[in-house]
Amino acid sequence: MTMCDCMKSVNEDLKAHNVGLVCNLIGPPRAIVETYVLKPKRGFRAPKMFATFCPFCGEKYADDRGEQEASGAE
Repeated sequence: MTMCDCMKSVNEDLKAHNVGLVCNLIGPPRAIVETYVLKPKRGFRAPKMFATFCPFCGEKYADDRGEQEASGAE
């Protein structure tokens, strides 16, 4: 399955504003959805979530975990 080029395209457009998208550094690029803490508690950090679909075009990202399990890792 091929992946869309939306993140690359959007990052090119965002360069004019001196910003870029947050994405994972390991594996195929995926958008990271950042959250924030509503009521701060000591030691609690807001989780980050990896998108399973492209937030720009809606294309489903390839599921790497399923491919690794199907390749014979028993």
